[in-house]
Amino acid sequence: GLTYKKLNQPKLALLTFIQAKELNRNYLPVRKNLALTLLEESLFLESKREFDELYELTPKDEVVLRNRKILNSKDYYKTTSSQILSESNEKEKSKKATEILNKFDSYLSLDQKEKCLSFLQDAWKKETNLEIKETIGVLYTKLGQDELALQAFKEILQKNPESHISYYQIGILSLPTDRQLALRNFEKAIVMKKDYSNAYIARGITYYKLGNRQRAKEDFYYALSIEPNLEI
Repeated sequence: GLTYKKLNQPKLALLTFIQAKELNRNYLPVRKNLALTLLEESLFLESKREFDELYELTPKDEVVLRNRKILNSKDYYKTTSSQILSESNEKEKSKKATEILNKFDSYLSLDQKEKCLSFLQDAWKKETNLEIKETIGVLYTKLGQDELALQAFKEILQKNPESHISYYQIGILSLPTDRQLALRNFEKAIVMKKDYSNAYIARGITYYKLGNRQRAKEDFYYALSIEPNLEI
């Protein structure tokens, strides 16, 4: 994680710190570096929660006390991020995705699910663009092919560990059987794309189901700060 930070790759650093936290939640150097890196990347809600948990582990730590005080007084709900995208590349990817979606919908409207599945598997083999592959993975879930979808998103993450959609979808697929795993994946999705409102909503729902209404409420508020017209 520290090496990625030195190489100016904060998302990979965050991902590494999160994975290390999953192995040992009480290892303070990892937890502090995670909290500070989240703060540096303006992931204020995530950083606040990390510093709150650190306070329970080490209540006299000056770094923890200082940053926790700052975050508890900060209106972090109003902070969002923006991305600069290549317009031409986005149009090309959008065109390909639309073609796949239209063909998929045409088969589905005729109730030809086997043809849908065959078409998606063929498209998966031919396509090299990972964002288009994400679209195919989502369509697998629409067909009820959860195992194929899970395999697809895991394969995408092997090639692009910053795929927020893949973490989100794995979280959704994990939710019925393993809520903690779902939470971890929603967290990674948010770390990869801090204005990803769907991930905040999904995580809020998961916290609600786990009985943590305060965190659920925070996540719902944050999602609304990103997209005020959302229906929750």
